[in-house]
Amino acid sequence: MLQQNSLNLDNEGRPTRDPEILKQMDSLKKEIDKKNEEILKLNKDVRDLRAQNDNLQITVGSKEKKIKTLKEKIQKLESEKKTLETNLKAVQVELDAVRSGVAEMKDKNATLKTDVAKLSSRMDEVTKDLHESIRENSTLEEKNTTLKLTVEKLSRKVDGITEDLEESITENRSLKKEVDDLRESLEMAENALVAERMALPFIPSTSANPLTSASLVLGELCWQIQGMMYQNVFPNSYDSKKSYKMKHIDQDIDDLEDEQQREEAKKKWSE
Repeated sequence: MLQQNSLNLDNEGRPTRDPEILKQMDSLKKEIDKKNEEILKLNKDVRDLRAQNDNLQITVGSKEKKIKTLKEKIQKLESEKKTLETNLKAVQVELDAVRSGVAEMKDKNATLKTDVAKLSSRMDEVTKDLHESIRENSTLEEKNTTLKLTVEKLSRKVDGITEDLEESITENRSLKKEVDDLRESLEMAENALVAERMALPFIPSTSANPLTSASLVLGELCWQIQGMMYQNVFPNSYDSKKSYKMKHIDQDIDDLEDEQQREEAKKKWSE
């Protein structure tokens, strides 16, 4: 405000301004203009701030929704966390059990390794024995081949011997029949001779009796036939220097310990 005493009047009675006052007025106008600019700027800033505030209010509402959503997610995550912690405890129990099982499996594995080592050693021994057996088998096969050839040769010989034996058996049967017939004839002749001797007086003979000679020949023949029969039944035990009778054959058959040999001997003797 200007003081009243600072005004001057001109000739017409109008107030005049002191240059100092004018200067002060100019300065004040400038300050007023400056303040107006500041006010305009402040008003603009206020409008901007209000606009920002409105935007912030919108943003805050959106953020609150997000915060609410996040809180719900946090609660859900907390629940899931508790579930996971429970599952973790269960898994931990299973893990402890698995670790215990692994420890047991390691012990078993160590035992199995020991067993495998033993089996491997045993397998080496068995493999060695197998190779030896294969070599022995190869040798045996060679021997078997040789034996087969020998058996074939012997079989041919046996076939020949069997044919001869069959011929001998046929001859023996014929001889046996002849012997039986001769025995009957001899018995009849002896009976007739006894009857004649009882009927006739005793007459010394200077020459050999034909009946006696026939008896000697017949006895020799019977001895040979019985020896042949024994040889047929016991070819390995026969001795041409010994005298055999049919009762000896029966006795030797009964003395055989092997049942199969005994049956074969009986079969030969019955033929």
